[in-house]
Amino acid sequence: MVSSHSDSKLHHNQRIDLRSGTKRCALIITEPFDPHADAVIQRLNERDFAVVRWHPEEFPQRSWASIHVTADGRLEGEIGNAHRSCRVDEISGAWYRRPGIPGVTDAPTPSLRRYISRNCRSTLSAFWHCIAPDRWIASPQALAVAELKPLQLAAAVRAGFQIPETLFSNAPSHVRQFRRDIEENGKCAVKAHDGETVADKICFRVPLTSVWHDDVDVTDGAIASAPSIYQRYIPKATEVRCVVIGPDVFAAEVDTQWFDDACVDGRAWPDSPHRPHQVSPALRQAALTLVNGFGIKFASMDLILTPEGDYVFLDLNPNGQWLWLEQRMGIPLIDSMAKLLSDGAQATDGRLA
Repeated sequence: MVSSHSDSKLHHNQRIDLRSGTKRCALIITEPFDPHADAVIQRLNERDFAVVRWHPEEFPQRSWASIHVTADGRLEGEIGNAHRSCRVDEISGAWYRRPGIPGVTDAPTPSLRRYISRNCRSTLSAFWHCIAPDRWIASPQALAVAELKPLQLAAAVRAGFQIPETLFSNAPSHVRQFRRDIEENGKCAVKAHDGETVADKICFRVPLTSVWHDDVDVTDGAIASAPSIYQRYIPKATEVRCVVIGPDVFAAEVDTQWFDDACVDGRAWPDSPHRPHQVSPALRQAALTLVNGFGIKFASMDLILTPEGDYVFLDLNPNGQWLWLEQRMGIPLIDSMAKLLSDGAQATDGRLA
């Protein structure tokens, strides 16, 4: 058990030739609008470290990728655009940050567009495998596993965290029995399995966590319409956002309990007070164990700090947001990410894969 007691557009600048002098670069795979990538690229440029920003959505129209399989079976690769390029053996660190969809073209027929799209996806899937595993902050393959919430909860227990009892289901009989069992000595929270924004004719909405009260009439049809997460509700002293970057572990408290709208889900009140949270040795070890257990070196996670002083794990975001924590409190996350990319995603003190 873990307890609290124990905007820059610099990527459009000069083209660099990594084969004449510079032998290391950071590769950031993202989309055109990404303030996190902008901030890290600016820091890397300030350090005069080469960086290639690559947008999958511009492939194949405005960017390219090549894979060479040599006669002796070696995989060599190079990726680039009109501004910059790099070979896979020059990559110090690769960050699969916010990639768009490749292969979107203006080809004249649907069948040709599908053909281009399939070939682009297949080429990039193979190219990512050409990058040495220890160069990745988190490879696409590792991310796909780390994003699975049932696996996150099970791994959190192994890492030393407490978790709330949880059901993922759209079976009305299972959901209602789970709620009855939970409400013998507590309340049942309901949240979306995937927090993607939902749009209707009036507005965009973020599906927030709510408590299932008796006065809410929930039909079997509503339960069956989509799988959701049903979870024992955990009382909070505060919410904690924890960020792991390489060997570094940072945390911030989000004081949501003073606001009725945010008591259950802090996202309902983004202006809740924030303050740095002291990372204990136990919290640091549990966070590193959880993140590195998925074969990744960066993730954000959401925790509850209970009134008794225990940490309860809720959710892992292996490509989560963190920039606002530095902007609001000065936590040095940009420096940490830039260092991980430039120094290389190497093992540190035996803790990193």
